[in-house]
Amino acid sequence: MGTNYAYPSQTEMNWYWANKLRIMRVPVKWERLQLELFGPLAGANDDMTRLDNVINHFEKLGGTVILDVHNYGGNKAGGKIAFDNPIVSTAAFVDLWVKLAARYANRAVWFDLMNEPEGDRQGAIRVAAYMQCVVNAIRARTDALNMILVEGQRYSSAQFWVREGQAAALETFYDPADNFCFSPHSYVDGDASGTSAVCVSGSARLTAITKWAAERGFKLWLGEIAGGDHLIPLQENCLGIMTQAYTYIRDQSPWLGVSVWGGGRRWPLKYEFRFDPANYVDAPNTGCFKAVQPFLPA
Repeated sequence: MGTNYAYPSQTEMNWYWANKLRIMRVPVKWERLQLELFGPLAGANDDMTRLDNVINHFEKLGGTVILDVHNYGGNKAGGKIAFDNPIVSTAAFVDLWVKLAARYANRAVWFDLMNEPEGDRQGAIRVAAYMQCVVNAIRARTDALNMILVEGQRYSSAQFWVREGQAAALETFYDPADNFCFSPHSYVDGDASGTSAVCVSGSARLTAITKWAAERGFKLWLGEIAGGDHLIPLQENCLGIMTQAYTYIRDQSPWLGVSVWGGGRRWPLKYEFRFDPANYVDAPNTGCFKAVQPFLPA
């Protein structure tokens, strides 16, 4: 803590709120919130307390926190989630979320169940199955009616959602409380990996999943998107591409909104997707922030 990772500070959160950013996605590690599978949530002075402090502060400001278990479909205790994995079983994943849901039931917290399932055992059908189990358990075993975000295989990529089977696997997905949305991710670089500041495609990668969701009455939340900083030489075209993407999300009915990747003080100043200013007092805003600024609440 403080060396390899940190939680948002009150200074950061105050800056977000002052700049009309109303929903903050907070990536956390399963292993830090629950030190042993099926064990209790971490205790006092541990990560659960730190997370509580973040949620309490941003909620007090009037904002909503997206609690994002950022584990790519697994746990270091024993690999990827699967019904037939004797260690990191679907039951273990359910256990984590039942405990988290009970803790934050009906607070200003959305539940992003698992970031970017990928790798062994993370096919479309398996991911859909264990996501459904978690949703069923949250609604049946807790009082939580919070919004739930459901991601998909292939790093939850929007451009692969329909083409590579995640859409088909989720056709009958159901939430007893009817308060969920699917949460794809979409980067605008050449291969949509989010590893380059070169901006290539804005909304084209969103059209297939938008059409699928609209036809079936599903809602969508774009969980991650980022492009290069248009204030940096050779990245000037990123403003037009990001504006196109944000405009498309704003104007298409399945989309509830977007969380932009690259927030937080720990990113290097030269990180291509850095969203925050160099300091929260008098430093100029980044191009990544300026690109989304026209789409923030009045």
